[in-house]
Amino acid sequence: MATPRILPIHLMFNQKPGDVPDACWKWVESRVGLMHVWMMRLLVVSAAGWFLWCIIVNPMPSFEMIPVLVLCAYTIVIEVLVDRAVVELNKRLESANCHLCRECAYDLSGLPEAHQCPECGCAYIAEELRLYWEPWLAKFRKPTRKWFHRS
Repeated sequence: MATPRILPIHLMFNQKPGDVPDACWKWVESRVGLMHVWMMRLLVVSAAGWFLWCIIVNPMPSFEMIPVLVLCAYTIVIEVLVDRAVVELNKRLESANCHLCRECAYDLSGLPEAHQCPECGCAYIAEELRLYWEPWLAKFRKPTRKWFHRS
């Protein structure tokens, strides 16, 4: 089973991948921040302009390729921020025993089994939350191997 990925291009065009839960998408968006997404969009446009200018006016590569390199570096930064946000969400899921709100990822552990989220007002049932989040967590778990088996 492939690990779901949220790539910088998904954030740039605001298109949630199909296998990513809504709360995870909102969590990543809130952690990465709109400033980074708009900065990346600006860098894409400026790098494309510089690249076309280099091809049309000056075909020899020189310092004009710096915006393209900056775009590549900034894309790597966004990728790291996204990965950190997903890891943080997965840790929260495991510590809350999959009792996070589907809409806002609010920790619902310690609250009644069937209630409303205090953060967003979404109704929940604890067992449904576990069934909702378990497949997401299962995609990130690595299989354990027993190298030495005692009989």
